[in-house]
Amino acid sequence: MSDQHIDIPGGWLVSPSIAMELDAMLAMISGRFSLGTLPAHLLPLVEQTPAEWLAELPALLGDLKGPFGLLTHMADWVGVLESGEYGGATLAMRQASAEEVFSRLGGEAGESLADLQVRRVLQAELAAGLEPESVEARRIVYHQEAAQAARLLAGGDLAAPFWHWLDRFYYQVYQPWRETRLAFMQEQERNALAVLGERESAAHTPRLDWLPAQNPLVNRPALNESARLGRLRVIFWVEPFGIADLWAILPGRLLAAIAEPGVFLQNFYTFAEDVAARAQALADPTRLVILRMIRHFGMTNTEIASYLGISRPTVSVHAKILRGAGLIETSEVGRAVQHTIKPAALRQLFTDLQRFLDLPEG
Repeated sequence: MSDQHIDIPGGWLVSPSIAMELDAMLAMISGRFSLGTLPAHLLPLVEQTPAEWLAELPALLGDLKGPFGLLTHMADWVGVLESGEYGGATLAMRQASAEEVFSRLGGEAGESLADLQVRRVLQAELAAGLEPESVEARRIVYHQEAAQAARLLAGGDLAAPFWHWLDRFYYQVYQPWRETRLAFMQEQERNALAVLGERESAAHTPRLDWLPAQNPLVNRPALNESARLGRLRVIFWVEPFGIADLWAILPGRLLAAIAEPGVFLQNFYTFAEDVAARAQALADPTRLVILRMIRHFGMTNTEIASYLGISRPTVSVHAKILRGAGLIETSEVGRAVQHTIKPAALRQLFTDLQRFLDLPEG
């Protein structure tokens, strides 16, 4: 197991990270990460993955929500986080046991490997100047990820099925797709090297003014300052997806994607606009009452108007807004116009809003 770049402050490295790639990929194809429609260049990852393989993922990933750090934690434990080579990096992960990792990282009596990793990551965030609104919420997320990752180490109950799944997927689906994105990754690398002058430095702090606004080194002052003052070693992450704002903090290091914002960001805003438009249809007490009234049986304009003490044209206006948001259906029953609720559409709106906000637990 390699100790390269572990807990070394300052400087930078331009590098892929196969562990972070695999985490992002697993989150996307399992539907736990992407908001809205996946960009066209990522669709082959889903379309070419056998349905039975996708069906196996929930049992292997547990209750993780994306983006998550399953392999990122393991790669951190065994010193291969800055490796872009699948075979060597995953071999180091699958050969290490939880006991070996715990001992190597200096775990304390009475704590588990997951407890140890939570402590390490939260301390790293604090050292980088980040103070989460809810430390307890972050603790829950990291503990869940690290506990699941520990089950994939040597001797873990999910180790054999997980690595069997990942090897099949990587060599038959992911690696061929990744090769189509090499030119994109090489362009990122060239752009970084043109600014930084070299791939790696332990003696200087990196320039940050060339990064897009979505990069945490630009929009988070605490991280910007930590990088400029050499408190963090910055890993400029070269990845194949085109995600401008994906990043992770681990002891002494910040890994941040360096791609320019593109289709991912566009889809994100499109999804936000769609959720906002549907939610806006609920932003009126009369429309909420109408939905409540028709939750079991359809009602006509006349019936609704009579109950609410308003005119039928006013009911029609409210119904038009609800219908435009896809929340009700309207049909003619004789000479009357009847409105019926669409429960699945309302539940989907609540689900989409919850996914979009991604609120911490508690």
